[in-house]
Amino acid sequence: MKIRSVRFPNSAFALALVVLFGSLPAAAPAHAQDFPTKPLRLIIPYPAGGASDLTARAVVSVADEYLGQPMIVVIRSGGGGAVGAEAAAKSKPDGYTLFMADPANLIILPQVQKIAYNPADFIPVGQVVSLPALLTVQTGTPWKTARDFIDAARKEPGKLKHSAVTFSPEHLMFEALAAKYGVKFTHIPSTGGGPALASLLGGHVDANGLYPPVAFPHIQGGKLRALGVAASKRWPLLPDVPTLAEQGFDVDARLWLAVVALKGTPEPVLGKLRDAVRKISDDTSFKAMMGRMGQQVDYLSADDLAKQWTADQSRIKAIISTIAK
Repeated sequence: MKIRSVRFPNSAFALALVVLFGSLPAAAPAHAQDFPTKPLRLIIPYPAGGASDLTARAVVSVADEYLGQPMIVVIRSGGGGAVGAEAAAKSKPDGYTLFMADPANLIILPQVQKIAYNPADFIPVGQVVSLPALLTVQTGTPWKTARDFIDAARKEPGKLKHSAVTFSPEHLMFEALAAKYGVKFTHIPSTGGGPALASLLGGHVDANGLYPPVAFPHIQGGKLRALGVAASKRWPLLPDVPTLAEQGFDVDARLWLAVVALKGTPEPVLGKLRDAVRKISDDTSFKAMMGRMGQQVDYLSADDLAKQWTADQSRIKAIISTIAK
């Protein structure tokens, strides 16, 4: 697997933006002062039913309260998230088109394949949630722990199948398990979390790395079982499910979902968007919706999101390097 070197926004980049826009005259154009005067679009790059879609729909359900205009979810799926990212990157930088970004489209894809957009075209607005992948199987399977599952995969290399968007964090989870612990899985490419869930529920694959909002209702309903959490600590709403690390498998697979805008968006507009995302993340109704999905709000400001973006660039590159050996 060839790894490409790509430059990403970092804290210095974010600081440069502050300096640049801070040097502009105090008086903003009328359209920026009045923003927004029409509905906004929030592009998600995956099909309906996945974590990105579910989170985005929760965001837009309360957005009008803080923006004075409705926000509409627009699905542009394909290319493992690249199609939606490209569509967003080519939009007018006026604040009316936003993108629900994640590590796959901002960090992973640019390292492993040619893409028609540049991650530096996006400016952080705010992170909404951060989710660990859950190693998940049907309840009718014999595996009760992650070790049970890994041992079964080791005995029959390639027999056990999983489905995920290619090069997504959950795909890299299985690839990292294979590379580090001497097992082999068969990857069935998926277009998003919704189709991946359907493939597991339908018995077409043996396990998936599902995120809490996708898996939680089916875990509660008794159809799915979580064997391990791919994070440094247990997921609060599934306190009895140990981490993969607790079971001897040091693998981290996290999905953060963040609202980003386009480079060149006027600073007054960015300020309003950032304030709105902060208030949405603190909204009681929004938090309740997140709770019903089995996830918690994990808000990060634009500056903190830029720092995380930079840190994850190095972390994920190291994972891909391990897999590529």
